[in-house]
Amino acid sequence: KLKISRALSNIGLGITTIGSGCIKPCVYTIGGDQFNSQEIKFLRFHYVLNYFVHNCGSIIGKLTSPIFRADLKCFGGDDCYPLVFAIPGIMMMIAALSLLIGRKILIRNEAENMMLRVLGCIWVSEN
Repeated sequence: KLKISRALSNIGLGITTIGSGCIKPCVYTIGGDQFNSQEIKFLRFHYVLNYFVHNCGSIIGKLTSPIFRADLKCFGGDDCYPLVFAIPGIMMMIAALSLLIGRKILIRNEAENMMLRVLGCIWVSEN
């Protein structure tokens, strides 16, 4: 029972980690690509709303995680620690699936490779 609990916790933590590093930045960037230069008002609203929802989710997660961990019991244990990571992990999977499903209809602007620009600037400054 402890092995299942630990494995599920690690899986949820891993999905959440990947999502935080990959999905969240993509949502902001792809969302911004959907607006043209005449729609600045909507673009600002998009970023404000996205920031607001992101922080509301963070607050809800910080308030509910201790409750889920301490008050709920699962897998025959004294707590339900895997649920603390399962919920954000499931949300990240939904976000990833939403991006994959919508990739055909989303406007995607090609971005330049910033790493190459940074390395180029370092190269020029060194010489």
